Parts: sequence; C-alpha cells; structure tokens
Amino acid sequence: MLDCRAIESEIAGHAAWAAGAVRGLVRSIGQGGPVVSRAEPGRLVWEIAAPRATHPAVLRCELDNMAHDFKATAVADAIELGGRVARMADAGWWKRSVRRVLRRENETIEHAAGHIRRKGQCYASDHACKTVLERSKANRATLEGMEVCNADGDAFNLLEIADASMSNPKLRRAELMMRCRGFEEAAAYQGDKAFLLTLTCPSRFHRFNAAGKNNPVWTGATPKDGQEYLCATWAKVRAAWGRKGFKPYGFRVAEPHHDGCPHWHILLFMPPEIAGWFKPLRLVAGRKDHGAGAIGIMGAYAMKDSPQEINFKNANARFDVKEIDHRGATGYIAKYIAKNIDGLKETGENVGLDLDSGKATTEASVRVRVWASTWGIRQFQQVGGPSVTVWRELRRMRDEIEQPIQAAFDWESYRAAADGSQWALFWMLQGGPETARKDLSLKPFYVEQDESGKYGDTVKRVHGVQGTDSGMDYMLQTRLHEWTVQRAGLAAVDAGQAEFRDYMDVQKAINKFVQEAGFADVREFNARAAGAWTGVNNCTPSKFEGFDFSDFPSVEAWAVPDGGISRRADHQTQLEEVDFLCNQLQQQNEQPDYLNWRAKFAITSSSPTTSPRLSS
Repeated sequence: MLDCRAIESEIAGHAAWAAGAVRGLVRSIGQGGPVVSRAEPGRLVWEIAAPRATHPAVLRCELDNMAHDFKATAVADAIELGGRVARMADAGWWKRSVRRVLRRENETIEHAAGHIRRKGQCYASDHACKTVLERSKANRATLEGMEVCNADGDAFNLLEIADASMSNPKLRRAELMMRCRGFEEAAAYQGDKAFLLTLTCPSRFHRFNAAGKNNPVWTGATPKDGQEYLCATWAKVRAAWGRKGFKPYGFRVAEPHHDGCPHWHILLFMPPEIAGWFKPLRLVAGRKDHGAGAIGIMGAYAMKDSPQEINFKNANARFDVKEIDHRGATGYIAKYIAKNIDGLKETGENVGLDLDSGKATTEASVRVRVWASTWGIRQFQQVGGPSVTVWRELRRMRDEIEQPIQAAFDWESYRAAADGSQWALFWMLQGGPETARKDLSLKPFYVEQDESGKYGDTVKRVHGVQGTDSGMDYMLQTRLHEWTVQRAGLAAVDAGQAEFRDYMDVQKAINKFVQEAGFADVREFNARAAGAWTGVNNCTPSKFEGFDFSDFPSVEAWAVPDGGISRRADHQTQLEEVDFLCNQLQQQNEQPDYLNWRAKFAITSSSPTTSPRLSS
C-alpha cells in the first residue's frame, strides 16, 4: 500500500489499479466463472460457478470497503449507486481522494509526534505546505491551458476567470470586509449591540498547552475532531436561539492554535433586550443564575463539556465575551480575516507579526490556508443576513434592468444596491434583521440541467434569482449562456472551421452563378471581366437590355492571383446577393454580354489593397 508521503507518480499508478479493481468487481456481477471445487493429488478439479448476484446494499458495502482498503474517502451516502460506481471506476476520482487522505494521514502522524507546535512547524507540517503549494502550481498551470466558451463563440481563459472570482485572496478579503461593514451599518440603524465572542475546544483536543508543553490530558484528537466539536456545539446554540426567537447576525472565523487545534472568533450583533450576560464560574459552581439571554445560552453550551477545567486563573479560556462599540466592530474582526487569507490589510500592507509562529502574517497565512485545506475546515461563515448567492448573481447584471413603472417586482432596486456594494441596504430591502432568512424576498433559483454531470448525477445549477412579493413569485434570469470547458485554443479552431465552411459555401454559390451565366469557371469569368490592362477603357459600351438592376444592392468581390474570389466578412449578405442575381438571370432567360455589362455598371479593376466594386 501507499506510504503517506507517496509521490505523484505512485499515486497515479495506485489510482489506476484501484479503478481497475472496481471495474472488475462490477463486471463480475451477473457472471459465472471457473472455481476450484476440490484438490486431488497432482491436480485441481475446476467447475463453473453460478452467476454472481448481489443486492445493491451489499454492493455499496463492498465499494465502501474498497475505498477504505485503497486509502480513499468513501463516497457520500446521498450519492446514488450509479454515481458511486461511476466515481470509483474513474482513476481521476481516486487520485484526488487518495491525495487528500494521504496528506491528512501524514498530518495526523506529525501532530501526534509533536512536530506541529509553536517552536516547530506551526499550524501545519512542512510536508503538507510543500504538497499543497505544488498542487496549487499544477492546478494554475492546468487552468492556464483551459478556456470556457459559449454558443456565441465567446471564449475566456479559465485562469483569468479564477483570478476574477472569490478564489482570489484579494477579492475574497474585500467581499468579507464589505459584508462585515454592512452588518455594522445595519446594527447602527437598528440600534443593536456588538459582541466579539471566542469559542475554544476543551483541553483534551489540544496536543500542547498554551505554554507549548505536552498536554497530559490529550486523547489523541486531531484538528478535524476539534472542528467537529465546535460545529456540534454551535448547532446546539443556534437551535436554542431559534426556540427563543433570537436572530443574532454577523460573522465567525475559524483559526488554529499553534498546535493546529481550532478555535472560533465570532462577531455578533443583536438587540440589547436579547443579549444578556454570562458568568462561567457561577456555572462551574452549579448556580442557576450563571447567565441570561443569547450570550447566557451560548456560554452554557460552551462550558457544558468538562466544566471542571475552569477556575479563577482561566475563567474565560473556553468562552470569552467582549462587548464592543458597533461603530468600529469591523476593525475587531478585520485582523482575523486578514490573518486567515493573505495577511494583508485592505491597503496592501502587512497586518504585522503572527505571535504563535513568530513570522510575518503574510508568511503565516500560507500555513493557515494549508491547515484549513488539509483538515477540511471552513474558515469563514456568515451568521444570519441575506443570501450571498443572490448578491453575487445580481452583481453579474452590470447594466441597469429596464422595466416599466407598473412592473410587479422592482428588480432594479435590488440590483443597484448589490452593484453599489450596499450590503446593509440590500438586506433592508428584503426585510432586514427582523425577518427570518426563509422569509426574505429574494432567493437563488435553481434548475436541473437536462444533461447529467460527469458521473451521471442530476446537476442542479443556479439559473437566476427568485423574488417573492404579496405571495407571487417572480424570476430574473442571470445566467444567459451555457459555458463549456475545453482546452485553450479550441474556440479559435472551431471558429476557423466555421469560417472555412462559410467560405466553401460562398465559393459553391459563385461557381453556380458563373456557370449559369455561360462561363466554364471563375477563371474564365475573371478573364472576360478583367478588361484592358490600361487604367482607362476606351471601348464604347454597348447597351444591355432586358436585365433590371434597379434597387439591386452592391456587391464587393476581390480578385486574387489564382483567379478565385476571396470571401467577404459578411457571408450571408453575399450569398443573398448572389442568389438574387442568379434568379434574375433565370427569369430573363438570357446570357448577358459581361464586357458590356462591366462597362455599363462601372466594374473597375483595382490594386491588391482595394477591392473592385459593382455599383449601379
């Protein structure tokens, strides 16, 4: 089996082997085969076994066992059996999954060995950092060689698209700060209070203590276990708030201690009448008057696990509460956001020194991102507020939405607020903090694609925005094109092939025209129509009767050295003109004298840079 530090070529071979094993397992269903029935001295007795049949649930279990045996993450239970088989029969799926499992396995060993710490490899191991950075470079190289195109022939480099999305740290930080500022503005308008809360795991999840010494009560928990504990605690808090009708809003940031154990910083805004208070030592002493309101509920759940760890020296170690001025609340969490993205301020300056690692935040932030990627930890999460998906969809609509005054739904107001980065106004237009999220007037509108995904699953994608007003639903389409991902340059090749097909169609139409006019081919037509070699034609033009060219649109044709006629940019117009002229000839049933025709209609020769023109 693979070592946790296997190189890419070893992972690729392992993935191909695993995918082949899955395909062999699937092919064996419903088929019989030779098996050894008994062994006799000097020979084996074979017989044909009956076709193998299995229940879908049994096949699921066998596939999950194979995923475990081949060091991959089992496919989610929500995926249907067909999608599960399609994934596990794909070597690409195995490579992605095996890379993730091996990196996490190595990180678990490094964490248990005590290498991830303040005076060692802070936050994440050096091997994980090296692996993630190498994959990042490889992914960027892959994106640079890909493009997306639509039916209109528009093509864009995939790397440029990625850099213009939220995967760009600069844009990601700017949007998070904008949304925090919007919550702050909404709180000022509502008169709500601001609190900065810190939620930390119990001692058993920490490999080292705050001083950097071995923690004797550590149970072998990984940073992933710590994140799951915090998520479970947060879910209980949110459920308790929901039962009370409390609707705090804000942002939470997950970041690591020096040994990788996660903790959360949560910026919350809430009305003063629901905020309440919390006293941890009263809870430890068993007193019922330990807290009240939303903060009291959160403190009780935060301290419910292992309350005996709390004493006078570390009363706020597990749950810390700070009431802050809502007018500068964004500044309190700005540092946490920057430290977990790229370590830079909005002005591009370094945030400062990272105390745990002793390095600049720009350097430490790289290790923090590797830590989050390795353990699958979501760094930022919005609490309450409007849908950011709707926000981003409306920001796609750069132009003003024109609609009649009597329109039933005012899309432009929402679009203008999103386009102007007015998060608070965007939220207030939908109902504001007092409105439950399910009751907001705007929601994402999803449609199921007619074509299934790569692995045969039904794909649901955002198609637009759904608006609700007075019980009526309205839909605004924001995705106007279907985009296809392909290798860079294919769009240009396809466009060139389409132009060549148009060119050939034009040549066929021209050949048909000159043949019906009585010429053998285009060369003969050009020779007859070329005229004298002098710049002036002294021949007296003869009168051409019986062919009406009135209101006939002008035609441009370029003479080329080989006697052909090069195509115009507007192929459709030329085809229409040629067809019209051919019809006129057929209706008159005459073969015109093209020399006289040329003289009458002033077809003059020209230099290679100027096109001869037919004008009436």
